[in-house]
Amino acid sequence: MPGLTTYGVVFKMGTTSTPNTTIADVLEVGPPKISRNAVDVTTHGSAGGAMEAIPDGVYDPGELTVQMLFTAASASDTAILTAFSAGSLYYFQWTAKGASTTKTFTTQGVITEYGPDALPVKGKQTATMKIKLSGAVTVA
Repeated sequence: MPGLTTYGVVFKMGTTSTPNTTIADVLEVGPPKISRNAVDVTTHGSAGGAMEAIPDGVYDPGELTVQMLFTAASASDTAILTAFSAGSLYYFQWTAKGASTTKTFTTQGVITEYGPDALPVKGKQTATMKIKLSGAVTVA
């Protein structure tokens, strides 16, 4: 199967499990990367002195990043600042191409960082939002 292009991603956020606020002018969505710690269970009797490990019982669902064009006081800027100020869990949803059709990824999280990026002499105004996930990501 050939690779897939990423053009056409839509990013939404909101207070319900079907978020209805579409963030405008999204440039890039950095999907979360799950991770799990390994617990060291090495003992004095470990064969050959090799360290031994077992998987931790829980995993970290990761962090989601979104870069967008930045327009101060726009609808998207206001929605993100409102969610950040609330200091509570929000729902986040993005679409991406799958093996045979577009897939929708939905999760909850808290916005941990948001603001404009560097403002170069030449270029465009952008902002980046970081979201720490809480719980698993569902795919439909």
